[in-house]
Amino acid sequence: NTFEPLGDGLGGGVAISLATVDHALVEDNLIRKAGSGVYAADASDLLVRHNSILDSNNPDLGGILISNAGAPATPGAPSISLIGNTIKGGAGDGVRIRRLDGPPELIVANWNNFVNNAGFGVNNTDGDTVNADNNWWEDRAGPDGPAGDGVEGDVDIGVPLTGAVQFVHQS
Repeated sequence: NTFEPLGDGLGGGVAISLATVDHALVEDNLIRKAGSGVYAADASDLLVRHNSILDSNNPDLGGILISNAGAPATPGAPSISLIGNTIKGGAGDGVRIRRLDGPPELIVANWNNFVNNAGFGVNNTDGDTVNADNNWWEDRAGPDGPAGDGVEGDVDIGVPLTGAVQFVHQS
């Protein structure tokens, strides 16, 4: 699937909204020039994988915005998994995570490419740690390298990748 705005694409809204949704898969999409590519609010057991989210243009939203992820159905499993996505050229953060209230969350972001976003690669304003191991941050030194899409908040970067993740859209 391809999501592109009509007109100039400035000030675009959300391409895929998952508000109060449980058990969903967002896979193999190309999303360009949306305010935010994927928005998940009060949602759990979500898998967002193999998407290209390019040129998100609302600096307040981020390429992927997670707000108040719910508790997973399986204890200890991630509430939301972001796997194998490319989030590139956004006006704000690649991924922005915020929680206003609710249960502890487990969010994993692994095997993603965070490239040339104006904000952070991952910005976590939530109180829970985000597992962001095995990602490409646009710099071989990781998010703290001179060209790296950085991190903010409680983000465990583990071992950063030394090159971009390659994946093939299935659709």
